[in-house]
Amino acid sequence: MGNLDRNLIRIDVRWDNEDNVRNRFNSIIQMIKFNNQVPIEVLERFKLVKRLLEFSIYEYEFMDLALERAILTFEMALRIKYQRKTGDTKIICLKKLYEWAEKDGLKITHKNKLEALRQLRNNVCAHPKTNTIFGIMNLKSIVKIVEFINKIFEE
Repeated sequence: MGNLDRNLIRIDVRWDNEDNVRNRFNSIIQMIKFNNQVPIEVLERFKLVKRLLEFSIYEYEFMDLALERAILTFEMALRIKYQRKTGDTKIICLKKLYEWAEKDGLKITHKNKLEALRQLRNNVCAHPKTNTIFGIMNLKSIVKIVEFINKIFEE
């Protein structure tokens, strides 16, 4: 490997020490597990979330990309559930999708949690106003999104 390659593949300077970071990320990534009812489309999209988390030790901002992907995958999972339960294949806006989830009694439907996730989605993914870096704070949110997706598809 040349000098250029060695310089590209280094632990991001915002992390404290390499061994601690690797152990922390391995334990978080191990928490990302889906139940058997979660559709393959959701599982496939979440592979990238895991990879972004793995590589965020080299590029800190990859955690923000992982959160964006997780939020949008949650939205996709909710749409899949909506279409399966209602038979309606037209696309409805996210607000109406969340209202349906609340009315239908999905197990994730604590209104405050859904609203917080919707606001996070709007502020981070859809309509960002600044280039905010959340970094390590994203890990708990990503694990919570996995829990929500699992609850959507529990029978």
